[in-house]
Amino acid sequence: MKRVSNYLKMRVLGALEHAPGNSNHARYKAVSAMTFTDEDGAHVRFTWRTIQTWWYYYRRYDLLKPASDSTPKVRLAFAKAHANDLWQGDTLHGPYLELGIRQSALKTFLICFIDDASRVIPHGAFYAADDTANLIDCFQNALNTTLQLRHHLDIKSRVTYSARLDLLAPATIESYLHNQLDEAGLPHSTFSDEAIALIIRISEGILRTVRNLCIGALIEAVRDQTKTVGSKQINAVLMQPHWRQNSPDEPAQPLIQTNQKPRV
Repeated sequence: MKRVSNYLKMRVLGALEHAPGNSNHARYKAVSAMTFTDEDGAHVRFTWRTIQTWWYYYRRYDLLKPASDSTPKVRLAFAKAHANDLWQGDTLHGPYLELGIRQSALKTFLICFIDDASRVIPHGAFYAADDTANLIDCFQNALNTTLQLRHHLDIKSRVTYSARLDLLAPATIESYLHNQLDEAGLPHSTFSDEAIALIIRISEGILRTVRNLCIGALIEAVRDQTKTVGSKQINAVLMQPHWRQNSPDEPAQPLIQTNQKPRV
């Protein structure tokens, strides 16, 4: 069926005002039984669901009111006088990607942010889904791009982030070490049981301490030309000055004063 003209739709909707019936549904049924003539002289009829849909959209968007009675919508573009006072984001349907391994093509979405005053686009990218996670990712990239500008360097220096990490359990630390060894292609026997137990006791559940202690122990193993990290390598790392200073079980070293001048 060809596209119905607006003129014919108005005739159908106008017939609703004089259609018999005590409810809207009854009037839809009455108009659906009528026959209308289009501009070409063809006789057409419409279902009551089609008539109901037309009436819904015409009443919702006030399309039957004259232009003098309608309230103009406020356009929000260029509402701000300065750049970065307001960003507007939108999502558009992107092209399909032929991946080859899928039977159907992958649909993409374009997520973009635009500055209201300068109309500059801080960032825009195509994503495989139109969801909140991709919207946040696009906004973070737009924010990072804007902060890279020279006149925003002072603001960038003030942006900080902090998070509180819970202490790791001994089983979690051991599992983390094994996963890291798997990523490096090394066997789990690279660290002996005594070394793992010592790492768990010294680190006290702090992930950064575990990482630094393991790296230092691996360096000591290379120096000793051995393929297994044991308690000897762990103790060698703990003997270094910065580890001795941070050790809670070791008493503080006395301050030694000297009159010797530092060497240049």
